[in-house]
Amino acid sequence: MKSSKIQVIGSFLIIAILVVMMLYTVVCAIFQIIIKAGVSNNYINEIFGAEKSSIVEIDFSQLYPFQNTEKEVIEKNPIEKYKSIIEKAKNQIESFTSKKLLGYEKFIEYSYVYNDLISYSLVANSNNDTRIESEDGYFSWLVKKRDVTECVNRLIEFNDYLNDLNINLLYVQAPNKISQTQKISSIYKDYSNENMDNLLKAIKNKIDYIDLRENINKAKLNYLKLFYKTDHHWLPETGLWATKEISSYLNNYYEMNLKIENSNFENYNIERYPKMYLGSDGRYVSLKNAEPEDFCLLIPKFETKLNVKILDMQMNKTDTFENVLIDWSKVKYKNYYKISQYSAYLYGDRPLIEIHNEYIDNNKKILLLRDSFSAVVEPFLALENEYLSIIDLRKFSGSLKSYIHEFRPDVVVILYNANAIVDLNDSSTAMTFEDLANMWDFE
Repeated sequence: MKSSKIQVIGSFLIIAILVVMMLYTVVCAIFQIIIKAGVSNNYINEIFGAEKSSIVEIDFSQLYPFQNTEKEVIEKNPIEKYKSIIEKAKNQIESFTSKKLLGYEKFIEYSYVYNDLISYSLVANSNNDTRIESEDGYFSWLVKKRDVTECVNRLIEFNDYLNDLNINLLYVQAPNKISQTQKISSIYKDYSNENMDNLLKAIKNKIDYIDLRENINKAKLNYLKLFYKTDHHWLPETGLWATKEISSYLNNYYEMNLKIENSNFENYNIERYPKMYLGSDGRYVSLKNAEPEDFCLLIPKFETKLNVKILDMQMNKTDTFENVLIDWSKVKYKNYYKISQYSAYLYGDRPLIEIHNEYIDNNKKILLLRDSFSAVVEPFLALENEYLSIIDLRKFSGSLKSYIHEFRPDVVVILYNANAIVDLNDSSTAMTFEDLANMWDFE
């Protein structure tokens, strides 16, 4: 009986919330009109996500053309073309109904209040992977079991290709937020560590690799505290630590002569922004279920001078670390749902970034194939080496091999996290399958 009364009260509450949301949407719409009229200040632009974008679309296939005719045929296949258009339309609709629909975030928060009123508990799902919250307030993704065979095959083929060019390949396995020993709910099972184990076992003695999980265990680090609570990414401090682990390997095995002392933690000032960051998991479950956490920028104490070229941002600039590698607009305003401070490091997911460190003279070139975990590794790796190029195959539309022939790196480093490992023969096994599949297309 008590439960029925609560449900009735909850239903009336939802109706009241909907009325408020309608009024809220009207007010927001007025602000949007003001913004479009150009009379709003920057603060309003940031709050409502209406800031002007400096990003331009670059056809990298014109700059770095494919030599593989089979690839060209696939790209011109009308069925694949229409499937791609449909997928893009679907993604735009999903984006609007989540990130861009006025008042959406508040509605989600109120829906969780209603769930509490009627004692309803629901685990948040994200396509094929599931989000869970542990008792200590950390949100994690549970990853399904994936066949790694095709990923392994492509890595080996790519390694053979690079060997013919006398270029080294190093695969770096970033850890998942769930450790190999962490106990989770008996209802669910996470296969991320098993997927990583299977991939690394298959490339052992064939491709050089670093399993950063082993490095973490060897250093006896507190595993979970290496990550954000509300996000699947690791902390900038962890990225700095990982950079030193990677560069030490590159020096020891490939004689790269990297200046690894530039990744010593004591050589950095910490600019901390209290309670500013709400990660992707936190945004998904809303502020009702997740607490914002601190975000920090690590700024070197030593002198720096870097030239940075980012074509899709029309950037070609030489300046200090903090003036060319940090996007300060990301920490200018606190907007939990529309601004991700994590992308303050090197401007988020860019197709191609080229960096020349003018204070390093080792005449070495590194090509880094990256995912989002690399965001807090790239800036610090750039401080150790003279030339660093960074390619995100999810965004890069050109031929990787054409770029390699032009850049001629001494080593190619692939830094992928557990979520990047995908069954390339089954698009149902992972969210954003097309992006993940592109990460393993080394043509």
